[in-house]
Amino acid sequence: MNGRPECSGGRATTGLRFVRARRFPLKPIYRWSVNRSHEIVTGALCLALLGAAFCVWSALGNEVNLCVTAGCSLYQDTTLAGISLWWLGAGAFAVLSFLALLGLAHWGRVLAALTLAGDVALLLVMALTAPCVSCLIVAIFFALTYASFRQAAAARGRWAP
Repeated sequence: MNGRPECSGGRATTGLRFVRARRFPLKPIYRWSVNRSHEIVTGALCLALLGAAFCVWSALGNEVNLCVTAGCSLYQDTTLAGISLWWLGAGAFAVLSFLALLGLAHWGRVLAALTLAGDVALLLVMALTAPCVSCLIVAIFFALTYASFRQAAAARGRWAP
């Protein structure tokens, strides 16, 4: 417009815009929102989709025997609240895929860290009994997905420990 910067609320806009939101009971809340698009986190999306596919394949009873120990047969029917750990893993990878598709690298990193911590706890139990190669493969998928989300969050200016 006229060669002058647009003003909103008396301030020039430089990527930030002043938004007036309403909250029940119709009290206005003012907040700043950033005009930026979320890019797809491609690496994390691919890894999470592969992890979900592997979990579904294992949950449906894969015919390929990857284990060299009795660990797979020992942990094959393990459930949490009546749900197979394979289906929980597939659900976790599906949520991670959704976060990667939305470009929410920070929240993907948080969820990937939580799933990785849970998987490490299960791997510690396996270290004391018998290891499961399929479970180790899922742990690798969780670790790589976390690393991909961490790298994307760092590239976008979020703090990455």
